[in-house]
This record gives sequence, structure tokens and C-alpha cells, in this order.
Amino acid sequence: MASKVRLIGLLGKGVTFFLIGLVIYAGGRLTYNRVAALRTPPPAREEVGLPVKTVHVTSGPIEETLTYVGTVRSDHEVFLAAKITATILKQDAREGDFVRAGTPLVILDDRELVARTNTLQQKVASAKTNVAYWQKEVSRNKSLYEQGVIPAKQYEDARHALEQAEANLKEAEAMLEEAQVTLNNTTLNTPVDGVVTDVSGYAGDLAIPGKPLVTIADVNRLKVEVKLAEVELPKVQVGTKVMLQMRTGSVKPIISQISKIHPAADPVSRTTIVEIPLPGEVSKELRPGNSMDAKFILKQKKEAILVPRQAVMEDGGKAFVFAVIEGKVQRREIKKGITNNDYIEALDGVEKNTVVATTNLTELYDGRTVYLYDGGQEQ
Repeated sequence: MASKVRLIGLLGKGVTFFLIGLVIYAGGRLTYNRVAALRTPPPAREEVGLPVKTVHVTSGPIEETLTYVGTVRSDHEVFLAAKITATILKQDAREGDFVRAGTPLVILDDRELVARTNTLQQKVASAKTNVAYWQKEVSRNKSLYEQGVIPAKQYEDARHALEQAEANLKEAEAMLEEAQVTLNNTTLNTPVDGVVTDVSGYAGDLAIPGKPLVTIADVNRLKVEVKLAEVELPKVQVGTKVMLQMRTGSVKPIISQISKIHPAADPVSRTTIVEIPLPGEVSKELRPGNSMDAKFILKQKKEAILVPRQAVMEDGGKAFVFAVIEGKVQRREIKKGITNNDYIEALDGVEKNTVVATTNLTELYDGRTVYLYDGGQEQ
């Protein structure tokens, strides 16, 4: 019995040692595998491409411009004023009305002048009759004097009477002419095609010589005034081309140029007025006071290499684009020419049809892998 117990004890110890050895072996194997894994370099991973949109570099005309809003003004205003003192009988002008040359706008009370003119016409007619009578008398007396029938004094008296009659006729005709001129001044006609900009006399008012009753802006001599910021004034000069476009209505764009730059600037707004004439026949839709877009054309070229502005990145005073070639990026420096809101002229660095990125520019670098998304190329 004691021998069996001893045998069982020995067997238990053996199993225990076996299990301990097995655990030590397994732990050693695990440690070896971990060390081996650390010594083996991981497999290389491919670079993940950056999604971008692209466009093709194009060619075509380009302009560098400044755009302002100007105001239509007349370069010539006409003031209708009475030349006589009289009551206004009728006034047909209203502010904003378009009037044609020769249109009567103000009529003064002419009743006294008409009566005086009629009287003077009768006086002239009577004076003419008197002159005709004495002309016959002089002719008759001359014949009688030459025949010795009448004395010289009678002939001379007839001649003096004719001279006085002719003087009276001349005076009457002068008075009639003056009265007719005065009568004509009772109707005030506009001498130009224009727009009524001010009315200061109405029916029943007393017109005083020299005081304007109606002001008309000549629409055949219109101009556009633009207040140009002083920082941009050096970019323009007399002769700079300007495209004018009415903000509303159907007036077609008008090409003109700067005709005058005012010498003094506004110290408050820091602006200077430049004038652009509206040439030729203009539409009746244009009125003094209308606003017009004025696009100053500073530079222009008929054919240039054009890069969209969104494809250009600037750094340290230099301009770059990222050309996309077979899924890789090339950073290229370009020399800028004419620029506007949409395009930059590239004087070098790219050619027509070069594909350039327009998005994620700050994350691009030379050689980076990219791919197109959302349809890829912009139109």
C-alpha cells in the first residue's frame, strides 16, 4: 500500500514538471515570434492620391479693366428766360420731359404788344401813303419850276416835305420792327433737343427779363462723369478707351474714351472726376441723371495664353500652377501678364492645353499623386 502511494506521488510530480516545461516552451516561442516580427520591415504602402479638379489652359483675347458706375450729364444747358416783363400766359414744360428743338414751352401775355403792333402797322401804312403823295408833288413841282410857272421856293418846300415824309416812314418802320421782335419774344422755344431739368415759372407768374423760367439739358451733347478713386487714377489718362453700358433699358454698349480728367480731387471722398463723352446719336432712353456702367480698358491683347485665376497660387511674389501629368503633379512657375477677374495671362511656364489643378492647391507639391473627382475636369 505504501508503495502505491509513493508511485502516485512520483507520477504527480512528473506531470507537474511536464506542464511547467510546456508553459516555458510556449512562452519562449511566443517571444521569438514577436522579436522576429519586429526585425522584419513592414511591406511598403502605396501613396494615397489627392482628389482634384482640373482645367485645360486655353488661349484667346484678354483685357485688364476697371469698372465703375458713372452718371449721365449734359455738356450744354440752355436757360429759357424772358426778354420782356410780362405775365406768363401758358407754360407747357415739366421736369423730365423730352422736348424737340423749336417746341414752344412758355407763352407770355402779348395782348398789349399785339395792339401796339397793329397801331404801328397802320402808322407805317399812313407814312407810306404820305411818301407816295409827296413823291408825286416833287415830280410835278419840278416840272413846273423848270417851266418857270412856280418859284424855286415852292419846289424846295415840296422836296423838304418829301424828305420829312420819308424820315417819318423810316421811324415808323423801325418802331414796327422793334414791336414785332418784342412780340416774337412772347413765345419761348427750346433751341435744342433736350430734357427739361428745371422749371421755375408757371402760368400767372410775372416773367422778369434775364430770370430763367425753364432749364433744358442738351441731349446731343451728353457725357458720363465717373468719380475715380485716387489710387487708381494713375492707371488711366486722356484717351483711355471706355465701354459704357446703361444699367437698365435697351441702349447698346457705347465705346468712347476719356476726354477730360478734372485737375482737383475731392478731399473727402478721395476721388477725381473723369469725363467720357457720349458720341453720335444717342437713344431717347438716355437722360441726364441716368447711371451707366463704365468699364475702363487698361490693357488688352487679342491672343494670349490664359490660365483661370483659381488655378494660380502665389508665394513669395511668384506665381505657380500645378500641372497634372499621368496622375502626378508638376509645380511650374509662370510669369504673369495681363490679369482680370477670370484669367491670368501666362507669358511662360505653360502652353495651351496644359492640364492644371484648380482645387486643393495648398496640399499639392511636386510629384504628388492625384486623381480626378466629380467628373474631374471643369468646363
